[in-house]
Amino acid sequence: MIHNVEGIVIRTTDYGEGNKIITILSEQGEKVSLMARGARKSRSRLSSVTQLFTEATFTFYRSSGMGTLKHGEAIQHHHALRADLYASAYSSYIVELLDRLMNDEEASAYLYQQLQLALQAIEQDKDPVVITQIVELKMLKFAGYDPVLHHCARCGEQKPLISFSPSAGGGLCSSCSSQDTYTIKVTERTLKMIYWLQHIDLGQINNINVSQQMKDEVSLCIRHFYDMYIPIKWKARNFIDQLNKWL
Repeated sequence: MIHNVEGIVIRTTDYGEGNKIITILSEQGEKVSLMARGARKSRSRLSSVTQLFTEATFTFYRSSGMGTLKHGEAIQHHHALRADLYASAYSSYIVELLDRLMNDEEASAYLYQQLQLALQAIEQDKDPVVITQIVELKMLKFAGYDPVLHHCARCGEQKPLISFSPSAGGGLCSSCSSQDTYTIKVTERTLKMIYWLQHIDLGQINNINVSQQMKDEVSLCIRHFYDMYIPIKWKARNFIDQLNKWL
């Protein structure tokens, strides 16, 4: 059966001599794996539409199992994301988040839309750190691990929050913070910032101006939260760490 879907390439794997297996996130928010025969050859008509981050309309044949890509019409190549090392690193982490946290049977058109907006924002030179933090928080919510920040995660009281505890599941008030052996001391502004990032839609992002200290504190909280609840070895995140050491 022939299928036509619009999607974004979120993973590519070399296969055999000259072939690729690509995974796309369709506009319906479904992950689709396709064999692209000959796509690694420079003269292949499939070469340009099987690059990571490429948004295209894909025509493929599938009766059961993995489909076979027959044709593709590019909508947005996102050349700039692949050309710039910094932009490529953060964009790679974003697509890895979606690829590894979404099961094949799950679907979310909203996440597809947010992926579109995230790649566009990074290509437009908006802060890739903040864009990535927004996607990280959206994927935590999608996976069912949304940090609690509108009240104390331990006692439930509406008190000022002074620390972040991954083990407690979010922000803590002063009383609960003193009883927790694993807290991250951050400013109240940082916790409010994380709460704002949780709820912002990437389509609402215009100019981003966040201090380096706040970005570092937000990243620290999100990273420890991920490492506690979703212990995955992220390839792209490790590359970002190495990249930041070089810069």
